[in-house]
Amino acid sequence: MRLLLFLTLLIFKGANYAQDLDNEKNSDSEKEYFSEQIALVRNNYIKKAKRAMWKGHNDSAKKLYKKMVSEELIGTYMDNFNVSCLNTNKCCINDYSKPMILITYASWCVPGKGEIPVINELAERNKDSIDFIVLFWDDRKSARKAAKRLNNDIHFVYVDELKNRYTYTIKMLKHSLGFPKVFSIGSDKKILQIKNTKGLPFYKDLEEAVETNKSFFSKLILGINDYENKLIDSAETDE
Repeated sequence: MRLLLFLTLLIFKGANYAQDLDNEKNSDSEKEYFSEQIALVRNNYIKKAKRAMWKGHNDSAKKLYKKMVSEELIGTYMDNFNVSCLNTNKCCINDYSKPMILITYASWCVPGKGEIPVINELAERNKDSIDFIVLFWDDRKSARKAAKRLNNDIHFVYVDELKNRYTYTIKMLKHSLGFPKVFSIGSDKKILQIKNTKGLPFYKDLEEAVETNKSFFSKLILGINDYENKLIDSAETDE
C-alpha cells in the first residue's frame, strides 16, 4: 500500500514538473527578444530617418528614433550573449540574476563629465539589489585601462567582436543603436528603458554635471524598483 502511494505521488509530481517545464518553454517562446525585434524594424526606421535628414528635418529623424525605441524595443527581452570579464566570474548576460543597469562605452567614446563618480556611488549604494554593468566595446587591453576609474561594485565586462561567437546579437546591440547607451533591465531580462547617456561637455561645472547624472540614473533605479515590486506582487497572486 505504501509503495502504491509513493508511486502515485511520484507520478503526480513528475506530471506537475513536466507541466511546469512546458509552461516555462512556452513562456520563453512567446518572448520578443531585443535582437530579433530590432532586426525587424531597423531597416524601415533607417530609410525614414535618412529621408527626413536629407530633407533637413533633423527633429523628425529624432522623433522616429524615439518612436522606434518606445514602441518597438522597450518591453522586449535582452538576449543572452557571452561577455569577457575583468572583475567578475559572470560570463554571459543570463549569469546575472538581479535587475541591471547596463551601460555601454568604447575606448573612442568616453563617459561624459560627472558620469563616473555617479555610477560608482550608485553601484555601491544599490549593490544588494541591482547590478551595475559597464559593457566595453573593445579588446582586453583597452578595457583594463578604462576599468581603472570604476570601483569594484561595478561589473566591468567587455566584448571583442573578433572573438565573440554571438555575432548576430552583438551586431544588433552595438551597431543598430550606437553608444554610449544605458539599458535598465528587470531581473527577468525585460528591457524597461533605453536611454542615451547625458553626455555633458567637459566645460560644464562638475557639481552641476554630477547632479544631472545622479537625477538621470536615480530615475532609472526607481523604475527598476517599481517593476520588481510588480513582479513580486504578480508571483504572490499566482500562488
